[in-house]
Amino acid sequence: NDVNKPTPDDGAHMHKVRRNLQQLENTLVAYSESTATSIVISSPIATAWPQVNRRIATLSAWWQKIAERRRWPFIPHDQVTASHLRDSLHLNEAGVTRLAADLIEYI
Repeated sequence: NDVNKPTPDDGAHMHKVRRNLQQLENTLVAYSESTATSIVISSPIATAWPQVNRRIATLSAWWQKIAERRRWPFIPHDQVTASHLRDSLHLNEAGVTRLAADLIEYI
């Protein structure tokens, strides 16, 4: 949810998000190498707020690059739109159905 925090300096904020993402990537790599766990990346879901969606698009692109580099499956949720949200952020019933369809396609 860090991507949703308003900040006066968007560049510095996204740099922090990027650094946290790199730490998470390292943790996932270490975990998957020490266990029989497979990693699958599911993209973040857009909100009803355009300024937040720009950050989400950047974050999603970063996740996709990590997934490609690590050869992890990446599940995009491009079909989940603002019409799938009940309060600008959380999924409504149609949104849950759409998200489930994305995941089922992967399986």
